[in-house]
Amino acid sequence: MTIKRPGHSLRNCPLSINMNDHNRNEKFYNFSNALPEDSARPGEIRAGDIMLYGDNCLVLFYESFTSTYHYTRMGYIEDASRFAQAAGAGDVTAAFDQAENSKYHAEEK
Repeated sequence: MTIKRPGHSLRNCPLSINMNDHNRNEKFYNFSNALPEDSARPGEIRAGDIMLYGDNCLVLFYESFTSTYHYTRMGYIEDASRFAQAAGAGDVTAAFDQAENSKYHAEEK
């Protein structure tokens, strides 16, 4: 699955992290250090969105819904339906690689 990153990127790639499921609509991971953030209230969250909550919580959404929370948009996963199938409702290990066409891979734990 390809990740498009409009204006933001993860440093220290390649990176493999264990992400926990939350509310059966997202996977999240809390980094120990703060990342640059520029949060806004998106209103509509779409399956495939990659966002930062606060300054250290990376979130991958696999369901669409409305939200009043503030996030920093990091990018999106082009094939959101395939990602949702791969992510499932459990925890996953996510691997990120920073390249011209970055790849995301999720495996169920």
